[in-house]
Amino acid sequence: MTLLEQVLSETAAGQFVPGAVEPAIAGALDAVARRHRGAAMQLDPVGVELLEALLAAQFPVLASRGELLSQAARAVGTSLLADPTARLRLEHLWAILGERLE
Repeated sequence: MTLLEQVLSETAAGQFVPGAVEPAIAGALDAVARRHRGAAMQLDPVGVELLEALLAAQFPVLASRGELLSQAARAVGTSLLADPTARLRLEHLWAILGERLE
């Protein structure tokens, strides 16, 4: 199971705890939440940036190739947000991240 699948699965099950993931990943997700506090989950910019953070952690080679990372995040985000179940999971993840800032 990839990191992205794990996060989405745990989010759906109500078990996702950002502090339980690697600190660097949790920090990257929190940074996205801080930059876009109060924004709705949508592809741009929230979805792309969340997925960039997760994909960069999962695939370090992407982290050094900014344009490729963005393209991959956009492709994955478009697919996830088009699926109603995956969309709900991302929205739930985004809500959890937002609550951590309060």
